[in-house]
Amino acid sequence: MKRIIFHIGHEKTATTSIQFTFKNNHELLLESGYFYPLLDRLEHHNRLFILLFKENLQENERLLLEQDIDVSWCGRIEKYRRWLIQDLLNTAADTIIFSGEYFPNFSEYELKKIYDFFKEIFPSVKYEIYMYARDPVSYAASAYQQRARLFPSDDKVSFFLYKEKIEKFIGVFGFGNIHLYKFEDACRDRNGPVSFLCEKMRVPDGVLGEIQWCRENDSTSVLAVDMLLYINTRMPYTQLNMKKGLRKRRDVWGFHSLPGDKYQIDRVARGKVMEKTQTQVEWLKDSFEIQYSYVEKDVADSHAIVFSDAYAQKLILVLRTVNPVMRKLVYEYIQEKSNEIKIGEEGEMHIRTLLLHFKKNYPSTIRLPYYCLSAPQRLRVLMERSSKHRRLKRVIGKMKRRLLAPISRSGEFRIPK
Repeated sequence: MKRIIFHIGHEKTATTSIQFTFKNNHELLLESGYFYPLLDRLEHHNRLFILLFKENLQENERLLLEQDIDVSWCGRIEKYRRWLIQDLLNTAADTIIFSGEYFPNFSEYELKKIYDFFKEIFPSVKYEIYMYARDPVSYAASAYQQRARLFPSDDKVSFFLYKEKIEKFIGVFGFGNIHLYKFEDACRDRNGPVSFLCEKMRVPDGVLGEIQWCRENDSTSVLAVDMLLYINTRMPYTQLNMKKGLRKRRDVWGFHSLPGDKYQIDRVARGKVMEKTQTQVEWLKDSFEIQYSYVEKDVADSHAIVFSDAYAQKLILVLRTVNPVMRKLVYEYIQEKSNEIKIGEEGEMHIRTLLLHFKKNYPSTIRLPYYCLSAPQRLRVLMERSSKHRRLKRVIGKMKRRLLAPISRSGEFRIPK
């Protein structure tokens, strides 16, 4: 009997760390009878399952952008299906693991297609669904950080619909095959939530001792969230801006690691989350004996933007790795912050340092409009920073003057010396 495990997230519950651990320890797990398919060389299976089982995919532009899917791939679905079937039939492992935080977003009809797909391949299959539940207030803060990275929103009230989403899996796979655990309990495990999940999946102790645990996608600071909100509002991450060369995939990743205080939702948003998730919390308690109780905390109504030396130095390093469009957006953001009176004397000093750095190292970024900073003109901007190309520019200037020298101001021809 084949054992098919679906790790379905949800997002903001160490899913990236879990997926990278499975990917990086692929061979070790395979030797122990656990097969983690790497069909498209990604650490997760969101893209694969969306392509194979999602209805009306081509009409969902935001989903295509979020999952980094090219529309042309939709015409090669049967090829991907054959590749997956071949991988599944070729493995001798008894347990096959798939992981994707998008899985809870599939409809019950799409989940039924997934269920039937594996039933057609293997005569005998046992399904197991694994998932973490997270404190709604903590999840809301983390989810808002995630949205700020690509698709910003003024709405800070975000929560996971446990009842609606898990009931779809119960209807297709059965209640007895759903394994839901409290994320906060998993974080107290000696190796964190990744090790906790592997133990629940019954990975042998000998293998657990050899696994190289991964930790990815740490929380984003207040300063990083503020900058990402500005960038993605000023220059939205859309297919049109990507075609123009104004945005690129993963072009803001460098800003995720900017240091600063941890982001938390304000008191008003916290109250709304508590109110709107009451039904979900009660359902978790009644169905899976997972209990969350709200404790009032002294949380500020808004986050103060405090610039530090560590932030300025890190931003200077990040600016080397991003494209000119991102640099110009950051320059405008810094200029805007320089006009605010809340940043303090130390903040003003670091702002001046950053502005001087821009004027010294990226003059074209400041001067040129966005369309000139897109792909066709990017080489020109990069060349400005090289002393070699500056010398070449002076030589070309001298050659131009020599060529134009035969024509004097009076229009008479004269031979240059």
